[in-house]
Amino acid sequence: MRKSVQFLLLFLMCISASWTWASDAPERTVLFNMGDYDSQYWRIPALVTAADNSLVAVVDKRGSSLGDLPNTISIMSRRSTDNGKNWSEPVVVAQGGNGKTYGDPAVVLDKKTGNLICMFVGDQGLWNATPYNRQGIYVSKSTDNGVSWSEPVAITDQVYANHSSWYAGFAGSGHGLCLKDGRLMFVLAIRATSATGVPLHNYAIYSDDGGDNWTLSTNAATTAGDEAKVVELEDGDILMSIRNPSKGNRIFCKSTDRGQTWGKAYFETELKDPACNGDIIRYSYSTDEGSEGKSRLLHSLPESTTTRENVTIYLSEDDGETWPIKKRLVDGYSSLTVLSDGTIGALVEEGKWDSNLPGEDGFQLVFYRFTMDWLTSDVTEPPVVSEGTLQLNGTDRYMRIPSADDFNIAIGESYTVTCKVKMPFSGSSCRFVSKRSYTGTTNSGTVGWEMWGDMNASTRFSTNLSPAGSPWGGKGNGTGVTFTENQWVHLTWVFDWNENTTNIYVDGVLGESKPLHADFQSKSLENNFDVLVGAGYSNSDGSASVPAYFMNGEMDDLRFYNKALTLDEIKADMDATVDGTTDGLVAAYDFTDISGVEVSDISGHGHTGTLVNFPNYSTLYTVTIAAPDPEQGTLKVMNGSTEVVSGTGIPENTRLTVVAEPADGYQLKEIRVNDVALETNVNTFTLTQETTVTAEFEEAVPAYCTYEGNSSHDQRYVRSITMNGGTSPFSVSVYSTTRQAIYVDKTDHVLEAYAGEEIQPVVNWAGEWMHGYLYIDYDKDYTFSYTLGSDDYPTADGELVSYTFYSPSGSQWGKNSKGESTKHDSRLDNVPSFTLPESLAPGEYRVRLKIDWCHLDPCGHPDEIPNTLTGNGGNIVLVVDDNMSTLMDFRYKRKYVADNGMDGQGARKFGKQGKDLTIRVPRGTVVRDAESNEIIKDMSDSEPFILCRGGKGGWGNAHFATPTRQAPRFAKSGLEGEEHDVVLELKLLADVGLIGFPNVGKSTLLSVVSKARPKIANYHFTTLYPNLGVVYVDEGVSFVMADIPGIIEGAAEGAGLGHDFLRHIDRCRLLVHVVDVSGSEGRDPVEDFDAINAELSQYSPDLATRPQIVVANKTDIMEDESLLEKLRAHVEPLGYPLFALSAASHTGTRELVLKIAEKLSTLPPVTVYEPEYVPKPVKIDASEPLKITVEDNTYIVEGKWLERLMSNINFGDYESRMFFDKMLRENGVFQQLEDLGIKDGDIVSMYELEFEYQH
Repeated sequence: MRKSVQFLLLFLMCISASWTWASDAPERTVLFNMGDYDSQYWRIPALVTAADNSLVAVVDKRGSSLGDLPNTISIMSRRSTDNGKNWSEPVVVAQGGNGKTYGDPAVVLDKKTGNLICMFVGDQGLWNATPYNRQGIYVSKSTDNGVSWSEPVAITDQVYANHSSWYAGFAGSGHGLCLKDGRLMFVLAIRATSATGVPLHNYAIYSDDGGDNWTLSTNAATTAGDEAKVVELEDGDILMSIRNPSKGNRIFCKSTDRGQTWGKAYFETELKDPACNGDIIRYSYSTDEGSEGKSRLLHSLPESTTTRENVTIYLSEDDGETWPIKKRLVDGYSSLTVLSDGTIGALVEEGKWDSNLPGEDGFQLVFYRFTMDWLTSDVTEPPVVSEGTLQLNGTDRYMRIPSADDFNIAIGESYTVTCKVKMPFSGSSCRFVSKRSYTGTTNSGTVGWEMWGDMNASTRFSTNLSPAGSPWGGKGNGTGVTFTENQWVHLTWVFDWNENTTNIYVDGVLGESKPLHADFQSKSLENNFDVLVGAGYSNSDGSASVPAYFMNGEMDDLRFYNKALTLDEIKADMDATVDGTTDGLVAAYDFTDISGVEVSDISGHGHTGTLVNFPNYSTLYTVTIAAPDPEQGTLKVMNGSTEVVSGTGIPENTRLTVVAEPADGYQLKEIRVNDVALETNVNTFTLTQETTVTAEFEEAVPAYCTYEGNSSHDQRYVRSITMNGGTSPFSVSVYSTTRQAIYVDKTDHVLEAYAGEEIQPVVNWAGEWMHGYLYIDYDKDYTFSYTLGSDDYPTADGELVSYTFYSPSGSQWGKNSKGESTKHDSRLDNVPSFTLPESLAPGEYRVRLKIDWCHLDPCGHPDEIPNTLTGNGGNIVLVVDDNMSTLMDFRYKRKYVADNGMDGQGARKFGKQGKDLTIRVPRGTVVRDAESNEIIKDMSDSEPFILCRGGKGGWGNAHFATPTRQAPRFAKSGLEGEEHDVVLELKLLADVGLIGFPNVGKSTLLSVVSKARPKIANYHFTTLYPNLGVVYVDEGVSFVMADIPGIIEGAAEGAGLGHDFLRHIDRCRLLVHVVDVSGSEGRDPVEDFDAINAELSQYSPDLATRPQIVVANKTDIMEDESLLEKLRAHVEPLGYPLFALSAASHTGTRELVLKIAEKLSTLPPVTVYEPEYVPKPVKIDASEPLKITVEDNTYIVEGKWLERLMSNINFGDYESRMFFDKMLRENGVFQQLEDLGIKDGDIVSMYELEFEYQH
């Protein structure tokens, strides 16, 4: 995560850098280009305005790669004395090489001395450092406004003086802070432990003597972030802006004491953060001259939650409370400063950081200069959308416009297309508008233009342009411009012949401008293909183009111009209405006047569009919405994102969604469409007739009380309940295992009986003895109540209708519900019968059976149980979480400990049970014993599994009370819980595994045939963790498909991420082997096929024989058909069926899915591993003597080895009891008791065990 630097010796001279200026856009000057000054790799911008108002830019000059330290890196700087138009030759700040390396500069002007202070790191890098070999932290000063710099001075010892256990740290690169009182401040991201790749702790570091001595803040602002920046607020507080490593929103934190301590961190929801460095600076205080009383802060950040693109300058005019004003600038890391003339400077990275991405590796470091007027004027608002929109489904809908000269671009002509779109984050590529054919062998006949979208890593817009006879070569607008998903945006493409550029705009802001390729001078974009809206063309068989790349989202106000629109015209187009008089307009569609399946051209030129696979707009059905009582709830019907107005006509076969929202105190009972209730949890329907939609609400009923403590129990539980009597007696099984949930709902079982009938409950139970209490909610008030008589026993007229034992005093003698004397060890075998009241009205009544210890509360909260039992320790429980797909959470935490039980309290109360520690694991996790590697549990079902049981609670003195010993003077402590060292291994549960080399299209295939949305991009190892998707074939037919990360040669020996990937296909019943036959990467499909199978065979011979289907992918861009035929000739004789398809264009995928389903029907189910682990016999060292005390004829035996022995004994098992007896006799326990005078009938108490002694 931290950067390293390589340095190069340079000469001081003034040169003119490349510089461009337009009055309506920021100035742009390239400071460091790839290849300049003997380096391809420039990174990490830091920018400051010096005391003489010159600009100083400080950057990393990296060595052989873009990598961070310990890569060899130098820190270099350049300065400008004319507001960024011209820059000096680079000078060295810190020279790398000869065993030294530095990186990550942060720079600040000391306003007291006029010096520049640069803080940076060096040496072995953040993740390689230890407390004994730390990454150094250095400071260099310039006393001449950046003309020269002092040798680096290490301040490492100052940083770690009071933190000797810390491992490493680095300053957030970019801009430091000088407070109004002169204090200098940076933020250090601290790696406090040995863990690697984890979020860091952010400490402010400050100096009050010009940078010689430094102090750390008392506490960290956050423990989850890095590359933080600070700014001083109007009231003197310090605001820290912190990079969010989890992506999403920026993290803020404040200090009210000049950075010494920090408050609670919070998310700033107006600022998106894709885990990218940004800058925050002050532009003006409210008291500054010319500030108009505004306290203005600037923040540079990518306007994205996923990728480091679309860097935007945000403006706050209320000291950082809100950030309403923003404008896009560029992509990448950025650093800001305010120039002497009030303009704003930004030093940014332009380029790409990942060597696997297409294009040239590396960055340009570019200086931008812009004005506050540019930032605040003409702030873009969302475009105005007309009443009707084109709703596209991403699968088969599109609009077709017949080919015409008005849509062709001849040599020497300019052209513009504009539209408004609203796109979800859908995970696939699409075409907004296309007139680009795909014809001929290897698409040699491709010609035309198209505007495309990519919703893989972010919503993106660009163009593909193919001059006739020159179809390939990147002649469009490149990688594209990102825009905000799920929000209306205005997209523009301008083909400007006169300016020799192709330009794309988002919301009136220029995103990319590219010179026209030389081929356009002699080759046109003309063809005879129809214009497709919401789709593009794909070559399916080498000769014909078919619709593909369908758009998922909405479109409005599509317009075509036979001229290049100016920027002002583009901005006007965002909100303007158009007609046949609009200059240059040749076709326009606002989608408000649709007749049947035809869409009129409102420009008057007659280019009528035809809707394909849409509802029939010629047949409209009225939808009537019956408004409910507003006190009960609201009802609306949605057509896509548009709310349906009651009484309006909607096209036939439109899919509508019903939204019924209950008011407080109410719940939804049902939704009815034409008086037919929709199924539970269903709120959509297809319009086929005149329709009335209603919703019925009812008063929300209170829930019956439940205790939300321990999730399950194994010491006492019910196996079945039988209710004898009435007209329909029944028996219901609860659980047959050795553990069950505390609350089990069996209300789907109904006993029918008449008033006055006698009912006999029979409870089959297991575990330790306990009492039973049966309640009936006679008054239907959602509570179970009881009343006590003068004798403090429950009365017969209450809702507690049957119980086995209760004693008001807690003595060992009590009564049951029939008034019979019972002992406190009475059991659930003898639940008394009860008689339904003669006056009971017909109806349904809720019944609750509770098992407990002499406790009447039907909710069973253990804190209220009148006894003094010490709480049991919490168990460690594994549960399956289907939202998890990796074991990454266990990389940084290895030890898990459940809570202890609490001590018993006065008033005869139980101690609180220790809370179970629930550990969530992905489905398919195999739990192995660390010592033997034997399988303990395969977490493939949904049942929780107790990995380690908590120790059993002890007994308080009240437990030993008897009629003659009413105040015992002794108690017994509880037992220790279990410990276990285990290894977790994830082996995914999937029917089908997608295998193949990286970047062959596995993730794309999964996204097409299922609803999974894996990350998709054109570079290797996009998929780092498996993705699962459910593929629906037909009604009742589906299967689970796993996208296994790409396998490379040597994976069986662990190369790449070998074993991590291969283990995931162990269980797959069928393998789908994806091979790239396009030839785009120069690979041989046959060699790739054989190499992957060799890895499978070497890893597991069983995998080599697993059934396979071979997929020849990327046929849409196949350059040499012989590669496909060569692969077919190789695999089919081996018995593998081969499917040629294009996942990207959805061609051939349906046939593949049907074949997979057919093959799976003949294969055995997914493997679930049986447990192998057998617990080892406990080893007991009985050398330590036991402690035996006598209290009131009770012999209390205690000792560590006895405690350990008892924690491993199952007293419900005969052989275990005999082993326990044997251990006591062999170790002389009984002899010791007899030596102390024990007699037959005396009580022996050993932790949770109590028995009468018999010689």
